[in-house]
Amino acid sequence: MNLFRCTPDRSLDKQYLRICAVYRLMSRDRLGKARAIELLEERNVKSASRLVEIWLSWPLHDRAA
Repeated sequence: MNLFRCTPDRSLDKQYLRICAVYRLMSRDRLGKARAIELLEERNVKSASRLVEIWLSWPLHDRAA
């Protein structure tokens, strides 16, 4: 099963791909908090700032500086 194509018309779920890409960039210290929120809001991700805060609170807590 391809999780990237779980839309009714079997096209790429670009919002899911954007979330994965932003998380990957943040985990590699290539993206800051403000830019991550900006990129997520471009794809109309609901509560983009809250999502980034969750990432920074536990999985990426060492990179919050």
